[in-house]
Amino acid sequence: MWPAILFVFTFFLGILAVVAGVGGGVLFVPIVSSFFPFNLDFVRGAGLLVALTGALSAGPGLLKRGLADLRLALP
Repeated sequence: MWPAILFVFTFFLGILAVVAGVGGGVLFVPIVSSFFPFNLDFVRGAGLLVALTGALSAGPGLLKRGLADLRLALP
């Protein structure tokens, strides 16, 4: 039962993170580690995956609109 609850919970958490304009990991890690019985290392790794997914999905749109500069990101 808890996998379904976790899926619904993180789905709405992702929507909230997008609306608020913050990285998903900022909200994901503290809330999931507080309410679900996972090891903290697993939750932090999943939070990095959430943040990476958000960055990769937003990147092309930001580049197209000229709001991001790859020369600043790449050494």
